[in-house]
Amino acid sequence: MIVIKGHQGLLAVLVIIAIVEETFESTVEIRTHGWAFGGCNSDIDMRLYVKKGSGSSNSIYCNFPCQRDSYCQRNTQQTVTCPSLNGILWKITLSHYGGGFSENWAVDWVKVRDNGYEYLMNYDEWLDPG
Repeated sequence: MIVIKGHQGLLAVLVIIAIVEETFESTVEIRTHGWAFGGCNSDIDMRLYVKKGSGSSNSIYCNFPCQRDSYCQRNTQQTVTCPSLNGILWKITLSHYGGGFSENWAVDWVKVRDNGYEYLMNYDEWLDPG
């Protein structure tokens, strides 16, 4: 291996930045079901409930901006980034405030990716506003 004097530190800094960046956010993806009138034009509020290794727990807030065109419509998937879980995901709550052709929203599934782990929660249900 050829090492050029002065470049070792730069390589180490790049590796550290890549590792630190990975630990600061999660990717959350929601799929809206394909049922008729299953879409929603209301923003979706989500809480991710996390258990820590110490035994404590907390919740992380995420928002899906579904008031945009083509967001949260039937047969669509949306992805947002949220803060890192820094623990084990054990519960997800979803809420919305109505909008679109129907007050309800049909959620197919929610997928959370965080630090190499992937959680898939199948809903396959209608959610009422609130």
